[in-house]
Amino acid sequence: VVNTVPLFVYVPAGFAIFITRLAHLPYQIVLLSGRISNLIIFLLLSIISMRVYKPFRYVVAAIAMLPATLWLVASYSYDGWNLGFCILFVVLCMRIREQACGVRVRDIILLLMVLILFAPVKYIYVIIGLAVFLVPLNQWKDKRLLAVCGMAAVLAGMAMAFSRGREAISYLTTSSMDVRGQGSIENQSYTIGWVIRHPMIRRSPKSTPLTLTMLLRA
Repeated sequence: VVNTVPLFVYVPAGFAIFITRLAHLPYQIVLLSGRISNLIIFLLLSIISMRVYKPFRYVVAAIAMLPATLWLVASYSYDGWNLGFCILFVVLCMRIREQACGVRVRDIILLLMVLILFAPVKYIYVIIGLAVFLVPLNQWKDKRLLAVCGMAAVLAGMAMAFSRGREAISYLTTSSMDVRGQGSIENQSYTIGWVIRHPMIRRSPKSTPLTLTMLLRA
């Protein structure tokens, strides 16, 4: 499996590990430093999102404080990075929706910058870009800007489909694009897709059948 995840998502954790190793701290601290740095990045992005559009601050806080969210972002996975920037992107769209001046060029540039920071990590996150449709047409005061952005979006979609369309199809139809979800019989790690494809198997020739219920309990 070829790793297509951009390396910049691992910079915060890598920098924290570098500093703690440079300080000759115990390995436990070195290990935790990477996790805590990813958690801090997510919390900073959440705080920025709450300040960008205050009517959504309680929604963002509720999402950020969910146990599953905290467990996910306090890891070495890129999900914390992507989740933080996805929230920021949606919040920016909501702010543009409500601002009196309508859509400005700098708003488009800001949205594009945020999109570039999370969409290339995993192309399925490009769907979050559809949040721009939260902005009504009457907010586009300059129709030429709307036309240019529409043409740019179409060209970008065509370029993405041409460059990594096969990878996107592979991700949607198999689990080969994300090795974290691949389970095995040996380590008792099962994904939902794996269970659906293997409704009944045997652990060994002499063992009893492993049914769907037993897999779900595992």
